[in-house]
Amino acid sequence: MERKLAHGRASTAGCGPRRTHSERVEMGRSAGRPRGSRTSRTRLACLQPESHSASKADRRPRSAPPPGASSPARSIGMIDEELMERTQGPGGAAGDDASPVSACEVRRLGVASSFAEGAQKLSEALREVSFNRPTEASGIIRLEVAIPREGDTIGWLRKQATAVAAAFPIVYFSPKSSTFGEGLRSCADGGQLEDFSNASGGSSDCEVGCVGSTCLWRGPAEGPFTEESHARVSRFLRPGEESVRAYGGIRFDPKRRPAEEWRDFGAYTFLIPSVELRTSPSHSVLSLNVAWDNLRARVEGETIDSIDDALAKGHSMLASVSGGKVGSRAPVDVGPSETCEDPARPRWDPLVGSVLGEMGKMTKLVLARRSRVLCESPVDPLHLLACLQDQDRKGYQFCLLLGRDKAFFGSTPERLYARSGSRVVSEAVAATRRASADSSVTEDLLTSEKEHNEFIVVRDAVKQALESLCPEVEIEVEKQVLKHVSVQHLYGRLSGRITSGKNDFHLLDALHPTPAVAGYPCDESVRSLASMETFDRGFYSGPFGWISGQSSEFAVAIRSALTRSSEEGNELMMYAGVGIVEGSKPALEWKELDLKVQQFTQIVGQKMAPLESFPNTNALVSFLVVEELCRLGVKYFCIAPGSRSTPLVLAAANHPRAEVVTCIDERSLGFFALGLGKANGVPAAVITTSGTAVANLLPAVVEASESGVPLMLLTADRPAEMQGTGANQTIDQMHIFGKFPRWFRNFPAYTPEMPLQMILTNLSTAYRHAAADLPGPVHLNFQFREPLAPIPQDWDRGILNSKVKAWEGSGVPYTANVSVEAGTGTLAPFEDVMDMVFKCKKGLIVVGTSTKASENLALLEIAERLGWPIVPDISSGLKVGLSKGHSKAAVINNLDHILLDPEACSYLRPDCIIQVGREPVSKRIANFVASSCREGNSKLVMLGNDLRQRDPPHVASHQLALDPVALNDMMRTWSFKHQRRGSSLCEIYRKYLLELDSTASRSVSRCFQEDDSMNEPLIARTISEMIPRSSALYLGNSMPIRDMEFYCATSDSDSRCGPVALGSNRGSSGIDGVTSSAAGFAESLGSPVTLVVGDVSFIHDSNGLNLLSGPHSSKRSPLTTVVVNNNGGRIFEMLPVAKTIESSVLDSCFITSPEADIASLCRAYRIPYQFATNKEDMVRALQIAWSSKVHNVIEIAVDPNSSTDFRSFVRERVKEDIGRFTAQKMFLASDLWNEQNCIQLDRMICEKVTYPLTKEVTTSSKSMVKEMAKFSIHAEHEESGKSITCVGEVSPLPNLHQETFEEARSQLVCVASILSGKRLPLSVVSMEGALEGWLTAIGLRPDTLMPSVRFGLESALVKCASTILGHTEFGAVHVNGLLSSEPAHVLEDAESLVLRGFRGIKLKVGRARVEDDIEMVRLVSERFGSSLILRCDANRSWTLDEALAFAKGVSGFEIEFIEEPVKDLADLKAFCELSSIPVALDEHLSDHLQGTTLENVVEETALLLDSFAESLDAVVLKPAVLGSIEKFKAVVDVCSRRGIKPIVSSTFESSVGLQALVYLARYANEAYGREGKPLLHGLGTIDWNTHEPREGKMLLEEAAYPCELNTKSVVLSLQQPQEEGQVALEKAPFFDSTCMSLDHVATIHEGFMQLYRCRSPASGGDSRGAPPLAFVHGFLGDTHDWMPVISSVAGESDCYAVSLPGHSSSGTSEYAFMENSFSFTSASMAQLLDQGAASRPLLVAYSMGARVALDMVLSSPEKYSGLVVVSSSPGIEDEEEREARAMKDLLLSAQIRETSMQSFLEQWYEQPMFREFRECPQFQSIVSERERIHRRGGIADALRYMSPGIQESLWPKLSGLAVPLCVVCGERDSKYEAISREMCEAAARSPHLGEGDVSIHVVPGVGHCVHLESPEALAPILASFSSHVAQREEVMNFL
Repeated sequence: MERKLAHGRASTAGCGPRRTHSERVEMGRSAGRPRGSRTSRTRLACLQPESHSASKADRRPRSAPPPGASSPARSIGMIDEELMERTQGPGGAAGDDASPVSACEVRRLGVASSFAEGAQKLSEALREVSFNRPTEASGIIRLEVAIPREGDTIGWLRKQATAVAAAFPIVYFSPKSSTFGEGLRSCADGGQLEDFSNASGGSSDCEVGCVGSTCLWRGPAEGPFTEESHARVSRFLRPGEESVRAYGGIRFDPKRRPAEEWRDFGAYTFLIPSVELRTSPSHSVLSLNVAWDNLRARVEGETIDSIDDALAKGHSMLASVSGGKVGSRAPVDVGPSETCEDPARPRWDPLVGSVLGEMGKMTKLVLARRSRVLCESPVDPLHLLACLQDQDRKGYQFCLLLGRDKAFFGSTPERLYARSGSRVVSEAVAATRRASADSSVTEDLLTSEKEHNEFIVVRDAVKQALESLCPEVEIEVEKQVLKHVSVQHLYGRLSGRITSGKNDFHLLDALHPTPAVAGYPCDESVRSLASMETFDRGFYSGPFGWISGQSSEFAVAIRSALTRSSEEGNELMMYAGVGIVEGSKPALEWKELDLKVQQFTQIVGQKMAPLESFPNTNALVSFLVVEELCRLGVKYFCIAPGSRSTPLVLAAANHPRAEVVTCIDERSLGFFALGLGKANGVPAAVITTSGTAVANLLPAVVEASESGVPLMLLTADRPAEMQGTGANQTIDQMHIFGKFPRWFRNFPAYTPEMPLQMILTNLSTAYRHAAADLPGPVHLNFQFREPLAPIPQDWDRGILNSKVKAWEGSGVPYTANVSVEAGTGTLAPFEDVMDMVFKCKKGLIVVGTSTKASENLALLEIAERLGWPIVPDISSGLKVGLSKGHSKAAVINNLDHILLDPEACSYLRPDCIIQVGREPVSKRIANFVASSCREGNSKLVMLGNDLRQRDPPHVASHQLALDPVALNDMMRTWSFKHQRRGSSLCEIYRKYLLELDSTASRSVSRCFQEDDSMNEPLIARTISEMIPRSSALYLGNSMPIRDMEFYCATSDSDSRCGPVALGSNRGSSGIDGVTSSAAGFAESLGSPVTLVVGDVSFIHDSNGLNLLSGPHSSKRSPLTTVVVNNNGGRIFEMLPVAKTIESSVLDSCFITSPEADIASLCRAYRIPYQFATNKEDMVRALQIAWSSKVHNVIEIAVDPNSSTDFRSFVRERVKEDIGRFTAQKMFLASDLWNEQNCIQLDRMICEKVTYPLTKEVTTSSKSMVKEMAKFSIHAEHEESGKSITCVGEVSPLPNLHQETFEEARSQLVCVASILSGKRLPLSVVSMEGALEGWLTAIGLRPDTLMPSVRFGLESALVKCASTILGHTEFGAVHVNGLLSSEPAHVLEDAESLVLRGFRGIKLKVGRARVEDDIEMVRLVSERFGSSLILRCDANRSWTLDEALAFAKGVSGFEIEFIEEPVKDLADLKAFCELSSIPVALDEHLSDHLQGTTLENVVEETALLLDSFAESLDAVVLKPAVLGSIEKFKAVVDVCSRRGIKPIVSSTFESSVGLQALVYLARYANEAYGREGKPLLHGLGTIDWNTHEPREGKMLLEEAAYPCELNTKSVVLSLQQPQEEGQVALEKAPFFDSTCMSLDHVATIHEGFMQLYRCRSPASGGDSRGAPPLAFVHGFLGDTHDWMPVISSVAGESDCYAVSLPGHSSSGTSEYAFMENSFSFTSASMAQLLDQGAASRPLLVAYSMGARVALDMVLSSPEKYSGLVVVSSSPGIEDEEEREARAMKDLLLSAQIRETSMQSFLEQWYEQPMFREFRECPQFQSIVSERERIHRRGGIADALRYMSPGIQESLWPKLSGLAVPLCVVCGERDSKYEAISREMCEAAARSPHLGEGDVSIHVVPGVGHCVHLESPEALAPILASFSSHVAQREEVMNFL
């Protein structure tokens, strides 16, 4: 249908012969079937990301979506499959019901700094969805926003479940993280992936909490989960999309009728949640799913499946959920209870015996037992689940809560399978032993023949099942041990790739049930169990997990339980099973069942001992301390062994909810507790004995205080009577930590006079001080007298007063610490700061160290709101992993590198800086901030609640005692109040910093590509690139954190990955305790952590390895420690001291190499160890370590000198690249910031000049007439007071340029109308991208400009700037003569040129026989010899053989070069190899560079030139063909560096254009600069322009040729000729920017519509027979939208513009309420044009206006000459969809009346179809103008009464169209491109239209609003079509 055009202009296809620049291909009238023959429709596939959802009415093609497309969704309620089966019958409408939904979209809303703000963003986005209500019959939209990490998802779900308006079902699912590698084999190279979550690309590393259901599928009784069932679920899950998931499970035996307790769960239950919270180590994602299906059956009371109900449910769900969580986990007290088991113990032995008797039929049978507990109190399943998770955080935890009275939940170690794409991994788990520290138990499990046989049965069965789906299955783990809570099992892992066409149904069908839960053979086992087991397993041992369009994961739901409340009471049913095989003993199997349910019975049996029962007051007080801290939220108690602390230790060790960690070294223990608090913001308690044990905590206390980390220190002490007596292990511990603790309290040894509640209230105060606004350490010193052990001792129970007794039974803290988020309050104190910030032109946010996740997200929002760039420090956690898809903020990751360039450092100084946190790691950034304030008068705003001074250089101008979250709220309020956003000028600063950042990033990347030797930066780079998404990062001080800051990999993609959670000890920046801190960080996060640490720091904290070894270490989250062994503290080599002392002193006193054997150290602690010395080994070691999921150490040895050299190499490379960028673009940015450096472009005048040429041009056109558009730019420079006028020329040459003169003229005027009034920066003279950057900044798209137009405009603009700068010197350039002749006259013609003084001649060849060309060369060469430089130009006219014949024939003659001898590039290269004649490029180069961006032109030019080796002598450059003069300069530079002559050639320009070429030729001479000889340029074509205008005329004159004595040459010079007379010129002005306006000429129906006529210099003149044009805007548009396009044609045609009803000056009045207002509008517009005397106009219309215009031409074709449709459709064909659209627009019109115009416009233009429009620089000004001129009532009426829903579809009438049709759409508007093609196909079948009467134009690079986004591309399309219509009208009139 069409082809993409050169230089990025609109592609065109049509129905007639090609017209110059557009290729038109005829659309056969019979093409496609008739419109009316379409009898059926299919549902549409999912749409591309952020595009309008398509429907049948949209005429979207019925094709599959492109790769990477994503989609939306909404809906609520339950789709009951049982009802579907009853109403439809088996398979009744399966095919239709299982087809994909019509719309599927994921909308990512960026970040929010709190749960409440995230929910608010979702609500606003949902309102927008309601505002633009989807019209599709079915679909799903997902809205998601990143929020700070919710560390306790189960606690959050408990809060939702206990809310008054709780929504059900509730689902929880957490990923598995066992002690064995969970990695999948890489799909690409077979290598090991880090973990499954990375393989999936999704979020299997996240724990998930779900509330409510937007869609729920519940299987009928005895109805298995079938392929159709799977299809019903997966129709909402778009292939390749990870975000939308369905969660649920399947019964163990779906064919068995459920028992009463399982009836509500159905045979299976799957749901897509309404509200979903996914939590990763770094952040959480809060999302809302809205799904609907208007066509599916409903279940009364359950199904909410219409779009309206779905939207209402979404709003209701968001209103019901809230942030926070249920407080600390109290004991699970179910009251008195009784347990009954099924089967009971007496029945068990015979049952096992009967199974053993059938072992011939089966090799294994898994018998299960149900333990039913009747409880006095209701059982909270989520509370139980939380306790299960405390027991084992490495298994799966899951829960399906159908209501407050029924839930299924569990904690299982067994994975059924996990899938990512086609890759799948499954596991075999069998055999059981109790978990024990005794290795002999594990050894017995591994060596037992019985257990081995049982395991092999399971593993082989899983393998066989996978082989039915996978061509190859690999056993990745043969047999190992898997530990889970109180048991351990044999374990194996298998993987493969499922074949095409298989899906999750096939995996579930093949793998479930496994022999591990049923037996073997499985089918026989299930049948046997149905008869043997008297209870219903329900979901126990069935699959439970999730499915998405990209991946899936299912656990085997063993170790599970069911809770329910019924008339019989509160029930807890616990399930467990054992495998019966040959040799099983009934008694042992019964014990194994007890062992497996022990995880439940231990929790349910928790009871707090009565306070009266404690043996002594030390035990009582210690219990009160531990219990109250647990209630307040403390979970971890870190214990160092000692005697005096015995009461506290025992209280913690015996407390069921206290997690105890022990370590022999108090210093390591303190840092471990620091890491715990750093990860989750909750203090951990450290318990130590007295004496030096306390003093060892000081380093951790200092770090906690300085970095603001909560920490509680519980130190034991001797009583007062032993103080100061010399008693053993007694020191003064009062205030031992000085001023570092936030609070201190000493508790004397307890006496009865001391009220117990005093202890409780002090604990609350201590917690408040530790975790409040300024967190930090708190010291509680407890004095104890003997006895320390729990020895019974009489004590007064009377101290247990009523207050204490009430506390004992409450389960809540004695004093609750309630915090209320402070509102913004009055803004008055901050008005000045807000005003300064919002007016700032250059603003910068610097995020230093020690910032919280909530603060980081708030800062990203602030950066988005202000439009300021944000610079994150590595320790902020905003650097590694953050992608563009996560936030729209301009994150600058390479400022340190950028500042290497002094110019950049100077120009980038901000006006205002907001700094958060401590000073950044980068000293260069810190110095930049300080110098900007000292020398550049920047304002520094220090932000934060920490009132301590954090301003080392003393330059802060403001200290805001606010955290970023509060500031964000304040800014939101302030901007709403003042209707202000950040300064638009800051956008320039932001853009250039982003470009600089990208430049630096690419430069650093290239350095790593060029040098991959092992060094410290490479380690940082590799880890940042490879780290799994499920992992966090911890950085040691000194070089590791600096290398990660400077060299970490950053993401430029739009991926959804969030930042990697990151920790470091930057409070006091010491090297101590780093390993211990990282271990605590991992434990608290519950996620793997990778620590990067130096060798000195690692050895310094070697005692921290205690925390990674021992019997309990395997339960903790794994820590991978990467030790960078650079043989000492190499940072000292970078400090000034290194240059002032001897190397021996430096080595011994500063570098201090540890010289320790790290491998032996790891062996001593039994920690896995690896060693690497190169990148390959490092990568392999990391993969092994990460997949092992155990603590491990990797030592990487590096040469410190190699690291130093590489850092220097990077600095030099980056400095060079940044310097080049600065020279190119920074001056432009500086000029745009400083308006004094700009020229005001006041006026542009264009006129057409025509005159005869002296002779035929030498191109194939042989034209004898010159047509040019001459324009003048009138400008002023306020600073200098200068006013200037510069002249330019646009004159495309036929058969050389693709554009015609009319097309170029129209585009020139269009661009001129845009340029008028703009400010031109003087820096455009740099010719290094500044000009292209400025054109882009003002809203033009340089790639859409035709070459002749671009060259003419750019040369004139540069001349304006040069004139102001005083660069007006005009130097002569030497030119060659141009000779086109034949053998008979060649000597005569050549002598004529030589006599005029030409030093060289270019002879045109290839126009006759080769022999004639050879003869001409021979004659000229023999006549003039070496005195004449001879060039030949064949214009690519020869074949290779002809060219070689020519070369052979002229052998021996001196020819400088032959230009373009052959057409084919390969032939040209062959010619160079086979011939000795040098060649020159011309057309081949311009073709090669066609479409190349300025950024890539150097690379592409070099690529072509270098392919010719030494045979290339010159490159002939035609700037008017290249278009961009900046590209021209870049090509000249490339040629000059290679010694290739850059020859400038004209395209027969007049003196106006030649003046610009002379400047370019002079630059080429200077750049080439060889031997002082000037180049001879092809500018002698002035001879053809003898009759041009006299003003500024150029002449050829004789001059001396430098470097050659007595040698003449010819130069071009500016002279005023003395002529008697001049040929008369034809001049016709057609544009003057000061004379263009729209004048009102007519109105109709009392202002219902208005008509305007364009007044221009050509108004009222001869329109050359061209039809008048009438322009009609679209919805929300205005007549002035068309002004650039109107200007482009106003000189040739009369132009009118119509204002639609309800818009701007038009109203709707009473006529809008007529029955068919759309037809009324169409008829009224026709009358209006008649009133305005617009006879047979050509209608040009967009969107809504185009629908009206199409109706007009179809109704009255005789009144119109043609129609141009821009981004519109003929309406909606389906009646139901029309009704739905009418209703949608009716509701939307009502909303418009209720909201502000600003709010409506913001929501309207947030639609995906306007994405490209939103990115346009002019977007904001256009929208602001629309807000000003439109009224809500009028816009509401226009939408209601001109809706496509009330318009009759015009599709059937298109085949009868009687006027020419031109359809224009944007390339990135795929929906309307498809519609446009269908329109043209239908219109082409009209019998009234001929060749060329129907055409389509797809404008590259633009979206829906073509006329606004790229009017310069639309103008030539309109000019060409108007010319075609005029010719057609002329023919019709003649006929």
